[in-house]
Amino acid sequence: MHIMENDGPNAVVTNTVADTLVLDETAVGTEEDGDSNPAGLATVNFADDLAPLVDHGADRPRTKGYSPGPTVANVAAKPDRLLRRTAAADYVEATYGIPCSPKTLAKLACVSSHGPPFRLAGRFPLYPISGLDAWARAKIGPLVRSTAEAQRAT
Repeated sequence: MHIMENDGPNAVVTNTVADTLVLDETAVGTEEDGDSNPAGLATVNFADDLAPLVDHGADRPRTKGYSPGPTVANVAAKPDRLLRRTAAADYVEATYGIPCSPKTLAKLACVSSHGPPFRLAGRFPLYPISGLDAWARAKIGPLVRSTAEAQRAT
C-alpha cells in the first residue's frame, strides 16, 4: 500500500497493482473509527485506461509494461473517436492482429490512397475508429484452408 500524505487529504493505492487510487478528502479529525465510508472518499480505477504495450518490431522501441492508450473496450464505446497516428497503429494491431506502425500509416497517407481515412487538425492526422475498422476489415482476405487456395482467392 502506498500512502501520500500532507496536512489534509490522503491519496492511497490499496492494492499491489497500481490501477486504483483512493482519495480521502474527509475533514481531519472527523473520521475516528476508520471503517466507515466518509462523504469525502473517492475511488478511481485506471485499469480501463491502460492497454498492454505491443511489440512493434524494428519500427519502434521494444518496451514492456503498460501505456495509457486506446483499449478495445474503451474505444468500442466511442466509434467516432479520433486517434493520433501512433494510437491508430496500436488500435489496428491490437484489434485485428494486423502488423501496423505509425511509419506505415504516414507513408500510406503521403504516397498512396490505400490507407485508412483521416482528418487533419492543423498538421496532425486524426484517424476515426470507424475508418480504421473498415480499412482493417478490407485488408483481411477470405477464410482459406491452404496457400494454394489463398492464391486463387486473390
